[in-house]
Amino acid sequence: MRFKFFSLRKIRNQRKFLDLFLILIITSFTFLIVYLFTNTDILRIKKLDCYLDNRRCSQEIWAGIYNLVSGRLSLALSGDWLGAKIQKIFPQYKNEKVEVKFPDRLVVNLSEGLPVAIAVFDFSGNLTFNREINLKQIETSFYQAKSISNVRWLVDERGVVYSEAEENNSLPRMLIKIKEPISLSSGSSLADLSFPPFWEIIQVLSDVNLPLKYGYIETQSGQMMVFSPDWRAIFSFNNTDFQVDSLQLILSRAKIEGKVPQLIDLRFEKPIVKYKD
Repeated sequence: MRFKFFSLRKIRNQRKFLDLFLILIITSFTFLIVYLFTNTDILRIKKLDCYLDNRRCSQEIWAGIYNLVSGRLSLALSGDWLGAKIQKIFPQYKNEKVEVKFPDRLVVNLSEGLPVAIAVFDFSGNLTFNREINLKQIETSFYQAKSISNVRWLVDERGVVYSEAEENNSLPRMLIKIKEPISLSSGSSLADLSFPPFWEIIQVLSDVNLPLKYGYIETQSGQMMVFSPDWRAIFSFNNTDFQVDSLQLILSRAKIEGKVPQLIDLRFEKPIVKYKD
């Protein structure tokens, strides 16, 4: 019995020793990993593959993104964080996918934002929204508008503004009436500033081959008037899909019947259509 008791105690001591040894090994390994993460370049980004619409990015884009990520821990990079940073530097591009290739390579896929309109923001109050506004009034007001820094902004399909539009650009011109000046910079999101999503309507109309020339938006009332070379239509920003479908149907029917619509008011459940005499 005495010998047996001694053997059991010896086994227990050996187990305790093994447990302590394992704890020491695990702790040392953990400290080693932390050290490698924070004090060496093993897991820090050193290589970047950048693609824009499945083609290699330009040197300017590559350098701008590389400066953001170079030396950062690969495992700590967030796609949302990087996307927001890229948006600030290159607002005309969308971050489609960010992929970390262990241990030190980053693959970034971008796509080019699709511009849908040229916007001028008018806080002069010279024009009041009404059904009788004509194309000449909008055209004149667009070029005379007291816009922010006299800048005509490009707006893409996300409602993001970036860069100053060229005068000869063929995109539809949008005159946007606001109560007071706002602060805009390249990369600003109009959706974040609670603007009605006029860019969505423009994109949908373009997708169904209904090109526009000018538009007038009153942000307070949430109304939008658009002008094609042949007709003008009024939208509200409620149930816009239904309004676009109604516009297509009205124009198709008018073509079959040989009529020429002059004004199409889509703000009501039953649209009001005024035809040319």
